[in-house]
Amino acid sequence: MLYKEWLFARQKLLFVLGLYAGAAVLVVTVFSPNYLNQQVDPVFHTWILITLFLTGAMGIFGGVDTVAEEADKGTISFLLTRPVSRNNIFLTKLALNAAVIAAIFGLSSVIVFFLDKIPRVHLNYTRVTIPDGWYLEATGTVAVPTTGVWEALVSTTAVILLGLVFLCLSALVSVFVRNTITAILLTFIFTGVFLAAIAVFNDHFIKSRIDYLVFMNPNILPLLILPVIVFLLAGLASFKHKEF
Repeated sequence: MLYKEWLFARQKLLFVLGLYAGAAVLVVTVFSPNYLNQQVDPVFHTWILITLFLTGAMGIFGGVDTVAEEADKGTISFLLTRPVSRNNIFLTKLALNAAVIAAIFGLSSVIVFFLDKIPRVHLNYTRVTIPDGWYLEATGTVAVPTTGVWEALVSTTAVILLGLVFLCLSALVSVFVRNTITAILLTFIFTGVFLAAIAVFNDHFIKSRIDYLVFMNPNILPLLILPVIVFLLAGLASFKHKEF
């Protein structure tokens, strides 16, 4: 069981690795500070901002593999006839997808962290208007700040936990549907409804954006662990008693 699932999960490794590698390239090139007195943020902060959404999406696509994809392929009945408990099936699938997310994102974060530590200077420019148009004039330099080890560790753990939240949520949803696309759409809908509910009952949320720096605060970790546990237990219970 474990070996079979590993062979299947291994096919995702290169794809996920390619996505995070592409994100890392964007962080150190396109999204790096360049001109016009932009606010200079550490490279690792930009990495966290981009991978928040990428890791959440990876969690959703990984979770729907748990049950909905098996039902979509028509292999769920064969899987349940094997001498393996339903809990074992569910946990094995989740564990391998979680391992792929954690390993690839963790490794990528280590690489970006060391890139973040490379000393660099940001050259500020200002736009000067002249009768015939405008030009950019250098106004000075500023050292690009770097990220501390503890800050990087907390934020990396928080993003992995966020991915696990979506992984367990989509796995729970996949128990009740027989189509992969439906499971993905329902997970996005539930997430949207949850965020809308927060916006309705929290005026501050409406007036401001979600600050990605909150993921660098260790107080966020227990708030992410709780839904992982809740969705995991709900998924196990639902899969155990579901008739296929």
